[in-house]
Amino acid sequence: MNYNNQRSQQIPGIIRYSCSLLFLLFCFCYIFFMQGELLSEAQYVYSHGITHYDNLVGALIITASLQLLQLLVAWLTKVPASFHALTYFPSFLCLAALTDLSRERFSDETFAPWTWLLPFLFVCWVCLVLILKRVRYASIHQQTADTLASILWPNYLILFVLMLFCGLTNKADDVWFYELKTERLILERRYAEAAQVGIEADVTSPRLNNLRHFALSQMGQGRLPDQMFLYPQPYGIDGLLVLSDTVSRRERLTVADITARLGVHTAALDMPVGRFLLEGLHLQQVHLDSLCSLDSITLATMPDSIRQQHAQVVRALRRQVSVMADYRLCALLLDKNLPQFVDEISRYYPAVADSVDDIRAALPRAYREALAIIAPQWTDSATLQRYYDYAAMVDTLSTPRQRRNLTLYEQGRTYWWYFDFQE
Repeated sequence: MNYNNQRSQQIPGIIRYSCSLLFLLFCFCYIFFMQGELLSEAQYVYSHGITHYDNLVGALIITASLQLLQLLVAWLTKVPASFHALTYFPSFLCLAALTDLSRERFSDETFAPWTWLLPFLFVCWVCLVLILKRVRYASIHQQTADTLASILWPNYLILFVLMLFCGLTNKADDVWFYELKTERLILERRYAEAAQVGIEADVTSPRLNNLRHFALSQMGQGRLPDQMFLYPQPYGIDGLLVLSDTVSRRERLTVADITARLGVHTAALDMPVGRFLLEGLHLQQVHLDSLCSLDSITLATMPDSIRQQHAQVVRALRRQVSVMADYRLCALLLDKNLPQFVDEISRYYPAVADSVDDIRAALPRAYREALAIIAPQWTDSATLQRYYDYAAMVDTLSTPRQRRNLTLYEQGRTYWWYFDFQE
């Protein structure tokens, strides 16, 4: 008898600790792994860029605060162990309201519909707890000793329903999440990781493509055209750089910031992308030529510090010219302007005219694939053979719909598919 009494006294403690452990694990993982990007964007927007969110610290603080709220609710309500998990409802309600983020909410800076939904659901919860406590106490003299399983599983079921409710309130789509994560990684200068975000997904957006292209361009000359068509390109040249999106307060990295990092400081961002890139590249090239025009005698008369600074500026400017050149050539590819592309590529990639096959094979992938279409004598034999195989596959299909859909699986990540089928 004493053993049974001790066991029944231990049951409430087991319920409390196990529910607390499950809640802490769910809350921390949900915030840290799934909601960190959204909360970071929310803090930036609502603080007008004054403060910034740290994912680990934020997850720890929010999880601890919600656990303290549950302890306070449990102490105030004295809910029986049979439905102890209901004391987590206010914490889950706050978590759902905190993570129910969307583009529309950031645009309006409102908390609708939670301004009325929070108090309504809280009142419903209070009424439910009062009813269950009355029913429990009214029938307690008829109850036999509760077993651990008879109390544990109903509480776990309640927690599962609350977790499901919290997850269903999240309206953030995958593309937006990819945008925010890519943006954060770029700001942290982790360009290789940024370029890999959502690479297997078939969905994208103009801004996501803008961020991906910039991340690739910062990884070195040739990386942008080498990997650009690994992503969907449904927006054509507009997906390369959306110049009109320059003053959004909701973005930590605007297109104006991107163009500044590319070395083009201008307010005339209302021009077509192709012209903007052409003029920016021309200005950079003129500046580079003027710096490189200094003769050796003039350089020799400079102090060492000035000469070293001059060399650093020249190196940085050469890198910017190479990046802008890739942007310009990729813009021509996205615009399907292959004759102009052929006219310009030899200025920035002299090896394109080399007769050595290995040197041609070192050209970025998109350039080799484009040359296979319009100037096969300038591409390598391996790429040319792949293009012939692709063309043969297209010829075996009878209708345009079959050609588009059946080649998408095998050739959808090539410039050839983009050139032939992307509208």
